[in-house]
Amino acid sequence: MIWSEDDIEKAREHFWAFVYIVWKSIDLPQPTPIQIDIANYLQKPPADRIIIEGFRGVAKSFLTCAYVVWRLWKDRQLKILIVSASGDRADANARFIKRIIQTLPFLSDMIADKGQLDTQNIFDVGGVVPDISPSVKSIGITGQITGTRADILIADDKLLCRL
Repeated sequence: MIWSEDDIEKAREHFWAFVYIVWKSIDLPQPTPIQIDIANYLQKPPADRIIIEGFRGVAKSFLTCAYVVWRLWKDRQLKILIVSASGDRADANARFIKRIIQTLPFLSDMIADKGQLDTQNIFDVGGVVPDISPSVKSIGITGQITGTRADILIADDKLLCRL
């Protein structure tokens, strides 16, 4: 799908608009009012650490992954750590983040360049300044997180964010 410059500009400024583009691009129905409320809450949290809770199927994980992409789009130097009870679950979120980047044509410059870290659960985004910490890292709760730096920590289906 081709998006207008106005659509892209609005999506860069407003996370809810970015959600509309992601949902349309992955063949989901329009975001629900509660999903838009969550998107607005993520963009303008009341504190520097938040927890998103919702019923099964409200799209907490999809919204959180889209939020990570949106934040990296706005600031490629951010570091994201995804931690889950299961390494597989954490890796699924990392893969979805990568798929969103690969799916939206206007994010093509965020795809990792040759020579950049680019595995299933640890990867950099294109345009990031070389750093010891990757752009995105996913790990199970029993994995090694000591020494891992993160600006945004995704814990299971909840998002904890230090702004």
